[in-house]
Amino acid sequence: MPILIIKEMGSVYITAHVIPATGVNVHGHGIKATVSTLDFLGYKRIVLKPDPEEAILALKDRVNREWSGEITMEESPVEESKSNGGIENGGQHVQGMVRTFRDALESRYGEQD
Repeated sequence: MPILIIKEMGSVYITAHVIPATGVNVHGHGIKATVSTLDFLGYKRIVLKPDPEEAILALKDRVNREWSGEITMEESPVEESKSNGGIENGGQHVQGMVRTFRDALESRYGEQD
């Protein structure tokens, strides 16, 4: 299942939400999770640097309609991983945590995937 990762740049705050579906028909959980995270962090204005993926742009549009704050878009250089290093690192961190949880569950219950 897809995972929506939100990382606050300049801090260690990372949140991850499992999203039942992706695509231009954005699932409501992704919208609610994003809006509640932005409200929790207390922002009124944010700058997003998403990949130019249709699903991400659709999520941004829906969040922009439902969140009371202001979203400014900034283009991320195409295939420029250095510019996305923070979120890439956050993604690796979340993947590592998921693997750890999965290994612990498999060990505890004696079953493997």
